[in-house]
Amino acid sequence: MSRLVSVCSEFSVAIILAHIDDEHLAASAMINALQSLILRTGMNVLYPAGILISRYKENSPEMIGDVLAASYLVALVKKFMPG
Repeated sequence: MSRLVSVCSEFSVAIILAHIDDEHLAASAMINALQSLILRTGMNVLYPAGILISRYKENSPEMIGDVLAASYLVALVKKFMPG
């Protein structure tokens, strides 16, 4: 449901910006695409990292930071590895 609200909101903003200028409409579309990419990439790493963090009984901020840093490093390595 929240995705539907987000799509309707982005569409209404696109209609408003289309009345202003083509450049504003293109910039809005690029920002929406980048925001979606960044959120999806970040959340795909945070979900499994959250499960790993929740398994430890003593969660110190340093350990949580280490797990998140390792998760992002593994995601970057897997992204650029062939196969």
